[in-house]
Amino acid sequence: MGRHWVSGDPVATAFFNSLSISFPHAEIYMIDSLKPWRAHVSDSMRKEINLFIQQELNHSREHVAFNRGMIEAGFEFQPVEKDIIKLVKELNMRSDLERLQMTICMEHLTAIISSELLSDDRHLARAESELHKLWIWHATEEIEHKAVAYNVWLEATKDWSDLRRWASRCLYFTIISYRFFSNRLSAQIYLLQQDGYSKSAAFFAMMRYGLRKDGLLRRLAKPWAAFYKVNFHPWSVDDRHLIAAGESQFTMVENINDSANKYAKKNDLSKQSDNIAA
Repeated sequence: MGRHWVSGDPVATAFFNSLSISFPHAEIYMIDSLKPWRAHVSDSMRKEINLFIQQELNHSREHVAFNRGMIEAGFEFQPVEKDIIKLVKELNMRSDLERLQMTICMEHLTAIISSELLSDDRHLARAESELHKLWIWHATEEIEHKAVAYNVWLEATKDWSDLRRWASRCLYFTIISYRFFSNRLSAQIYLLQQDGYSKSAAFFAMMRYGLRKDGLLRRLAKPWAAFYKVNFHPWSVDDRHLIAAGESQFTMVENINDSANKYAKKNDLSKQSDNIAA
């Protein structure tokens, strides 16, 4: 894992690294928030919850490994991780319904980021091959299960009026969005300071990265705001086609690597000089 694995760009790398720091803890939180509801839903919905849990466990495992790679690349993020652990402990003190409601907000944020990554490969086009695979795989599975927590929440709040549902989820989404973006920004600044940026230079660099014409945050504004619609549902935007697109990207990279490995084995490149191998 190179220090600046996204196109050699420290700013883009800081964005994705800051997300990965939070993933292992956030995903375990979301798993724990869904577990209590398995006894209160239909068999088909229970099956979806179990699949959701399995996917999120896999994501958590892979991002633990990714984060170790960040450390090996020279980054230190213990204070950032400490704040995340503190926040998760605070959220876990809430009721089961509150925790579920916060999960549907987090799931919307991860789903729209995933949709953008799969829709426009420029964000990761020149990322290191193995890490590109990781993020495309993760994004694809986030699209697959993006409505699971929301459908469980609909079942849990079936006795609520439409107005109460709308007001409650919008309130929680505003709080979660503020915490998510502010905490991720502070983490990005912390990482960029380790690359020699001043605090103010890091802030403006992240703003330019996120808000330029093709910037990730700028492109997320509309799907982010969709959560506030009265008739919102995660599948109101049907982006299932991105699942196949993501899987094809992942398979393509796998096939390229497999072909390279076969070629290396066939030609016994390991015994060649460094110049020939390069």
